Amino acid sequence: MGSTKKEELSFESMLRDIEKQTNNLPEQKTAIPENRMEEEKMDSKSKEKEKTISKSEVAYSVREIMGEETQNLPGQIKFDLEKEEQNSHSEQQNKKLDSKQKLQEFLESTTDIYSGKHRTIVTSHTATIHKITPEEVNRFRKFDLAESQVLRYKEFKKLRKAKAAQFVLDTEPEQKRDPEDKPNQEVQLPELDLYEDEPKEEAELEYNQPSDAAEVENRLKRMKKHSLLRLLGTAVLGLLSLYPPVAMQFNLPIPPVFTVNSSITYLLIYLLFGLGAIFINVPTFISGLKSFKSLAVNRDTLYTIPMLVTILQDLFLLIVGSDVLESNPNVFLLMPLAIWGLAFRQLGQFMTTQLAIKNFPFVSSTQYQQYASGTIENNDLAAAFTKGTVNRKPYVGYNRKTGFLSNFIYYSFLEDITDQFSFYLVPAGAGLSLVLGAVCGYMANSFPVGITAFTVGICISAPLCHLFSVGIPMLLAQKKLSRHSAVLLGYEAVQQFGNLNAVLTSAHDLFPKGTVVLQGMKSFSHYSIDHAIIDAASVLNASNSILRDMFMEVLLGREDLLKPVDSVVFEDTMGISAWVDNRRVIIGNREMLINHNIEVLSEEKERKLCPEGCEIVYIAVSGILSAAFIFSVRANKEVRNSLEQLISNGIYLVVQTVDPMVTQQKLAQVFQVDEEVFKILPARFHEPYQKQTGEVEKDDSPVANNGRFSSYVKAVLTAKRLRPTIYLLMTLSVASIVFGLVILFVLGSLNSLGDFNLLNLLGYELVWAVIAALIALIKRA
Repeated sequence: MGSTKKEELSFESMLRDIEKQTNNLPEQKTAIPENRMEEEKMDSKSKEKEKTISKSEVAYSVREIMGEETQNLPGQIKFDLEKEEQNSHSEQQNKKLDSKQKLQEFLESTTDIYSGKHRTIVTSHTATIHKITPEEVNRFRKFDLAESQVLRYKEFKKLRKAKAAQFVLDTEPEQKRDPEDKPNQEVQLPELDLYEDEPKEEAELEYNQPSDAAEVENRLKRMKKHSLLRLLGTAVLGLLSLYPPVAMQFNLPIPPVFTVNSSITYLLIYLLFGLGAIFINVPTFISGLKSFKSLAVNRDTLYTIPMLVTILQDLFLLIVGSDVLESNPNVFLLMPLAIWGLAFRQLGQFMTTQLAIKNFPFVSSTQYQQYASGTIENNDLAAAFTKGTVNRKPYVGYNRKTGFLSNFIYYSFLEDITDQFSFYLVPAGAGLSLVLGAVCGYMANSFPVGITAFTVGICISAPLCHLFSVGIPMLLAQKKLSRHSAVLLGYEAVQQFGNLNAVLTSAHDLFPKGTVVLQGMKSFSHYSIDHAIIDAASVLNASNSILRDMFMEVLLGREDLLKPVDSVVFEDTMGISAWVDNRRVIIGNREMLINHNIEVLSEEKERKLCPEGCEIVYIAVSGILSAAFIFSVRANKEVRNSLEQLISNGIYLVVQTVDPMVTQQKLAQVFQVDEEVFKILPARFHEPYQKQTGEVEKDDSPVANNGRFSSYVKAVLTAKRLRPTIYLLMTLSVASIVFGLVILFVLGSLNSLGDFNLLNLLGYELVWAVIAALIALIKRA
């Protein structure tokens, strides 16, 4: 490039010097270091090597320099690549650049051909600079760029942008890099979108932040409105399609075109009914067909297939001869039954949406404290927490405070057990229906009878009561839980808590404010009783002791009087110690003080000081007994009822506490229950307990409550109790299919399929639906 200047220059003056020298050079062919295209360093042995570039490579390289608008490039251009020895002074100057400046130069080092402007390329290699003139641009435009080169360039540009985002100077010290950076990770190039101008599908809505509340609420209301309109529209079609068979059965007035005597008109009218039902339920059909195509059959597929099969039956009868409807009683249309199946599918969707709408005010409210309930996923930790209580695989629930409940939409509309059963019902129903059709067709020696039997089997394999199995129990549970400020967002809650056999809780949850009452106090040294109370309140507040509220009442709730506390340590069954104002404060029973070589009252004096039924706790400051506090503990009625419910459902309580008086025996005495249902968590598990139950900024859980022990217990117990109810209703649904197919096989073998005609089938399905609803109501009661 030019001779090296000896004096030290700033980076800006160096660039101006390079620019000035470049303008004075004769025009040369542009040399582009290979790292401009491949981002690799040139081999040190190839300084004088000439490289001939093909036409496509020229197009690719110049397009990369010019920008996306270039359309024409010349034929073959020979570029002379020269690599000169690095100037030691320039190398020192470049090292002074930070990574941001280096990246900026890397990205801005291009040549704008259209304007004729030139910017210098600063790299680790020295290149001969060429200024391309507008006249050369006109020559370049004689060459048409192929589409493959355009796509290749787009691909390179995306890759270059991704790599630039990870750009780090080689000379940058390792400690300056962000610990989350992974410079060695391979950049995954996104797939080229050849239709990027087309509008993208709107992303699915989710409740990710409080500002989304209004939009989510409006979306749910629209979903409810649409479900209701589809339900009503489908129900109207179902009623209209039922009138002709009802009128013919009970000799009611009916236009002749609606009777089987006008077979072709009759079939065409029912074909229109079927197409109308499909039109009203387009989202269900799209979902059902997509799931069927991907072999992920769901409840939409379960009710889509009967509708399609009944339409095919209608078309088949139109083709082979419609007079068979009038002449053969074993041949009849099943279109109304399929339409009512879609109506009940919309009823299920309406119940799901209604459940989400009822739950959303609690999830989005800022008036309540929100707690998320979950189960411990680490089996080893769960087993350690419940050792000595649960004698089978532990399923341990916990409750923790959260600032935000996320994934509300996900849990509210997540697939449930009805989808899981549908995955098996569809193929099983189709297989049995084929056998039924073959048997009936053979016995009647009639292909239309076989088609009718197959259609009946398909319809009866999609029972109307199927979606009641989850929808009705969940809605009834929501109504009950709303009185306790708790929610179950969907069936996932039942999945998580269905096997629950233990719950984590703290002693402070079992003894809320007002259950620990101060009966008296006594001072033992020159240390002020007021200071002793403040020191004790500070330590007890920091350790979440059940005595915290009692001491705060003594301080009239003045949290500003509390002092900083350091190094809180709990000693099993004895008490706690901590540092306050550089003084060691010990709070515990007489064993705690003896263990720390502190003089304590004799047992006789302690009995006189502490009446029967009360508890005593000592406070020692700087190794000297300072005060004793006498208090009583009583059960909270709401907590006692919750405990009784847990025990009746076979659930143990794992209690975390820092209070020496909280033992299994004391808990059993206060709450009048068996002490074996409790386990006091050892001190060595306090840290993992805090990690599991500590407050988090955001949590996603299908179970939430307001943090009260009773609300927490109601939520997890309701989820647990729902499981057998839902399983019973699912069994009922399967039973309706089995009994129906048995009846059909018997009638088919007797060539009496017509005895189980459309109205009988519909009545059969409605009876099972009513039974399912009644069982759900009885179980709730």
